[in-house]
Amino acid sequence: MSNILKVVSRGALLRDHPQQLHSICNSLYQYGVGKKVCRTIWSKWEEPCYYTITRVRKLGLNSVRAWGYLTFRGQTSEKPEEIRSSRKHQWYLVDE
Repeated sequence: MSNILKVVSRGALLRDHPQQLHSICNSLYQYGVGKKVCRTIWSKWEEPCYYTITRVRKLGLNSVRAWGYLTFRGQTSEKPEEIRSSRKHQWYLVDE
């Protein structure tokens, strides 16, 4: 399995330009609920690593709190958890 993922967001390749999570959520319908997001540092593993967003709470113009199911190295969490490190410029949207 290849660890290269196709990335989409309004025509931009976020793989080339990682963003903060709030930038991705603000550009999507319903703040990206149901979409998959990944951090750039997770691309070192062959297994799939991403969050499936289940809930987003906007805290202002430049911040969000988001929750989702974590799929890390092929193992999916049983319940949604808060997405940490959302302010880092390491996030991109994963095409399903």
